[in-house]
Amino acid sequence: MIWTPAHTWLAVHERSTRTLRTYLLLLGELDVVRYRPVKQEWLAATLGIHKRDARRALHRLVHHGVLDRGPRAGRTFTYRLVATPGRARAARVSGR
Repeated sequence: MIWTPAHTWLAVHERSTRTLRTYLLLLGELDVVRYRPVKQEWLAATLGIHKRDARRALHRLVHHGVLDRGPRAGRTFTYRLVATPGRARAARVSGR
């Protein structure tokens, strides 16, 4: 994965270490091709944070365009890494 403006934005402006820790953990679990389920309970237990904070971190990563949320797998959302982070967010902002 290459460093992109979205990564720079995250590194400079993201104040929540929970979000950055979540992203680093998910780099080892997800790929850019297939959507994979990510349980908030697992994420919270692995990072030692509250489930609410895990949910917020996932939401922020999707909002910033570094994760793509896919369909549900049962009661769990699926996610994948965005190959070129930032483009998804730019498309949402411009309305495409």
